[in-house]
Amino acid sequence: MAKQPRRANCKIKCAYANNHYLIGSACPVPPEHRQAFLDEHNISWCNWSVADKEETASALKPGASKTGNWPEDQITPSGKLVRSELLRKAKP
Repeated sequence: MAKQPRRANCKIKCAYANNHYLIGSACPVPPEHRQAFLDEHNISWCNWSVADKEETASALKPGASKTGNWPEDQITPSGKLVRSELLRKAKP
């Protein structure tokens, strides 16, 4: 009897929910607790929005540069949380 191929175990978390935590609505779990859970269970993640729209999910403030190299004053609180996590993981 032929062996069944092994299934890949693929996990990813989108809709990072920083915006809900930051405005005090539906998500009572602090981002660092969610991130620790994702790390512990090897779950990949991505940020919901890198847009500069006037909304809490956006990583950038309205009018932010379209070419990157954003100064702190062009990054939203949600964007700062994601940026901080990316920088933390980029360290050797």
